Amino acid sequence: MQKRALSQPNLVFVGTKTVHIGFNVQEWREWFWESQQQADPWGVVACFRNHTTDNKTERDANGVRALIIYRHTDGREMGLAPRACWLEDYSDMTDIPAGEVRCALLAIRKPGGEMVAPWRRRARHTESSGHDMFTTEAYTLDPGVSIIETRITGESTQLLLPPLAFDFAVIDGKPVANGPR
Repeated sequence: MQKRALSQPNLVFVGTKTVHIGFNVQEWREWFWESQQQADPWGVVACFRNHTTDNKTERDANGVRALIIYRHTDGREMGLAPRACWLEDYSDMTDIPAGEVRCALLAIRKPGGEMVAPWRRRARHTESSGHDMFTTEAYTLDPGVSIIETRITGESTQLLLPPLAFDFAVIDGKPVANGPR
């Protein structure tokens, strides 16, 4: 029996949504998730599906990363989250199996109103058999940020879909991203 060749991952943008964001630390892992707790801060995420088709054997999208660029209305870059956090994942990348959805965290509104963009820093940990360790950093968004650009790359750092730009605002205390533009 001849095996069919696997197709390339087929990532599609599903949409953005504003949700409560939970955060947890357990041993050396830190991760975010969509929370049902009203006391948790509001955040905005962009979601992507590895779309399946009926006529192909789909391929999982492995090592997917999100680079987030924060821009002023005039397009000027104001900040960067070089390895954005993914919901339900403690790494700086995620795997998206065929047919499944994963969401990248674009921004969180902290209590008191400060807007931050969490991202992961990766470092080789020499004391643990050379495994990578991750720390969560946070870029503080300038109040002038009105555009969020997202670039999604795969294992070989090639773009898995064209860059997406969203109009960004805080409405009724909640961060909102609309688009793509």
